[in-house]
Amino acid sequence: MSMSNYSIVIATAERPDPLSLVLGCLAAQSRKPDTVVVIDASNNLQSQAVCNKFKEGFNNFIYEKALERSSATQRNQGATHVTSPYIVFCDDDIEFKSDLFEKLIDTFEQNSDMLALSAREEGQFHRPPKSLFMKAYYRFQSGYQHDTWAAKFFGPAINTCPCYLDEDPELIASEWLPAGCLVIRTEIFKDILFHRFSGYAHMEDALLTHKISRQGPICFHKNASFIHHNATSTVKENVYRFEKLKLQNQKYIAKHELGLNGFEFLKKFFVLKCLITVFILKQRLSYPIKRLCGVWTA
Repeated sequence: MSMSNYSIVIATAERPDPLSLVLGCLAAQSRKPDTVVVIDASNNLQSQAVCNKFKEGFNNFIYEKALERSSATQRNQGATHVTSPYIVFCDDDIEFKSDLFEKLIDTFEQNSDMLALSAREEGQFHRPPKSLFMKAYYRFQSGYQHDTWAAKFFGPAINTCPCYLDEDPELIASEWLPAGCLVIRTEIFKDILFHRFSGYAHMEDALLTHKISRQGPICFHKNASFIHHNATSTVKENVYRFEKLKLQNQKYIAKHELGLNGFEFLKKFFVLKCLITVFILKQRLSYPIKRLCGVWTA
């Protein structure tokens, strides 16, 4: 095959070592991308140096400074360079095997109706609620009864992963997909783009892919996986701002995408905040007061 039919877009900011790992994994792919685009929001030249080290290993490598520091806008910026049939968004802190994109792109080519496909993040799966309290919570937030509430998107922008049970098919239909390793038909993506959230682009992937799901199937690939190393970022270091921005984005999605408004929104959003509060205190997260202030001022 002369063309790989996909291009990679990576948004990065001051993560040269994780970026190096990602580019190394891409260079080792059995089916390499047509183009790799890196949009860099770093305040130094370290990530650029990493890109210079790897660019000769690809047919076409584009490095560009970000016009704005935001993963959503950086990805949109990178997408302007993509002409391949499939566009892939990769986080800058993931690791994967050499056959990952051969699996993903082959799956797309065998399923002509599929619009978006996410690789499976190792260690991330939904645990079906067992207690009466959690079953009641999911029932309250979603507004419907379900056995697991897996791979769903409901209420005040609550999104769940698949359970990845043995009996699940290889392709698991979902109402949303994460952007850690996400493949989308390019023409579909360019009609929608990532929403420009201010400050922190939390859940921009869920918003985008939920919109896409209205047009056709989107799925998780059970047998194509990656490791997410969750590298630190400057946004996450300010825990007050981080918690507040996350909930502000969820509020926007709940109202503008999921149609949750008025008193129905207020009561569900309040219950969500209560559950987050319990989680912060129970898990003894760092700077709990700052986190709680962020939650309750959102």
